Amino acid sequence: MTRNFKKRHRKELPAEIRTEIVRLYTEEHMHQRNIAELYKISKALVGRLVRESIIQPEKQLKLLIKEQRTRETRKAIKEAA
Repeated sequence: MTRNFKKRHRKELPAEIRTEIVRLYTEEHMHQRNIAELYKISKALVGRLVRESIIQPEKQLKLLIKEQRTRETRKAIKEAA
C-alpha cells in the first residue's frame, strides 16, 4: 500500500492526540495499523507511544501541562497586542 500523505513525527503530535491514540489502542482495542492510518503516522510510532505511556505515564501529563501553558501564553500575548 502506498501512502498518499506525509508522515507526521512524534514532535508534531499534540498531547491530546497522543492520549487519544493510547486510548484507542488500550481501551477500544483498535489495531495499530488502523490507528496509524487514521492519524497519518507510522505503526511503529503507535507502538512507541503506547509503550511510552505504560512505562512513563508522567511524561504524558507533563506534555499536556506544557501545551496548556503554551496555549495560555499565546492567548495572553494575542490579547495584549
